[in-house]
Amino acid sequence: MAKIALLGHGVVGSGVAEVIFKNMESISQRAGEEIDLKYILDLRDFSELSYSDRFVKDFDIIINDDEIQVIVEVIGGITPAFDFVKEALL
Repeated sequence: MAKIALLGHGVVGSGVAEVIFKNMESISQRAGEEIDLKYILDLRDFSELSYSDRFVKDFDIIINDDEIQVIVEVIGGITPAFDFVKEALL
């Protein structure tokens, strides 16, 4: 199973999350393994969403989870996005 973390849940991030959840089966078939969007990093609360349990506010939770194989950055801008990407690549 491929575990994914999404950094950001704004216009682009929420769209990415929606596409992943809506097309999970199709994406998993094409990827050749099951896909799981394990974390979504955002400082805001989205308690009304069906996947609200996946939100975290601390990047360290993501970077220290050995199960995470893919980190998708959709925060935009330079800070903190650049710092998060740089740390993820180390």
